[in-house]
Amino acid sequence: PEEFIADFIDGYTRSASTDEKSIIVYEVENIKTTATKLEKASVPKRKKSSSVKDLKTKSKTKYDYIKEHIRNTNIGERGEKLVFEMEKKKLKEAVKDGKIASMEKLLKWVSIEDDIAGYDILSYDVDAKKPIYIEVKTTTSSKLTPFYMSESELDFSEKNSSQYHLYRVYNFGKDVANYFELIGDISKSAEVQVDAVNYLVSIK
Repeated sequence: PEEFIADFIDGYTRSASTDEKSIIVYEVENIKTTATKLEKASVPKRKKSSSVKDLKTKSKTKYDYIKEHIRNTNIGERGEKLVFEMEKKKLKEAVKDGKIASMEKLLKWVSIEDDIAGYDILSYDVDAKKPIYIEVKTTTSSKLTPFYMSESELDFSEKNSSQYHLYRVYNFGKDVANYFELIGDISKSAEVQVDAVNYLVSIK
């Protein structure tokens, strides 16, 4: 069943061993360099000569789902960690400046314990004085690279639109990665286009 695919792949890859007696082991290219810093950028605009449809219709001659899943999970976790550290630094500075009394219970890496919560990181908007729910989507590619969202993630962004922030991290293979921020209900955002079938989110 589709809902058990991710758990199956995770268990399969964790139990696999790499020795000369192994029959087959999925190997994934290691990401030799990943960013250690984040810089915020504005939400990009796609040039008219570039077609979203063209990006979606490019086919792969070979698609190894398990291999791709492992690689994307690896990149995703590293991206989340970088955002988590950035939010931690922000809240520590807020405590130091007297804007909040403590950062206790204001910051949590939720997806480490619950990957179906609908978001990845619980943080806090110091200026608005309210919790925010951060979803992190990371790629080693460019800012215009489309990304997938699950139905539950989109539903969560709709139901929690006043507190929802999506951080699109890109150029993650460089020393300094960039990110832009989408706020509110992603399905109604004027800055992106959402494929209603596959939930492929593309910059317009």
